[in-house]
Amino acid sequence: GVLALGALSALSPQFFNILDMASAKIMLPVGGLFISLFAGWYLDKKIVQVQLTSDGKIKFG
Repeated sequence: GVLALGALSALSPQFFNILDMASAKIMLPVGGLFISLFAGWYLDKKIVQVQLTSDGKIKFG
């Protein structure tokens, strides 16, 4: 890429490591937390039950 040439080439690997760390270690767990909070508080119990039991084919609770 463009950053492979010139003075900015020294910053390129570090920049992508920061992006990798931010996406894998920060955004992914935070996104999972928000999805679980949304499913717990805002979704109707019937919707969650249908999703977890394959439209009622598997017994739940």
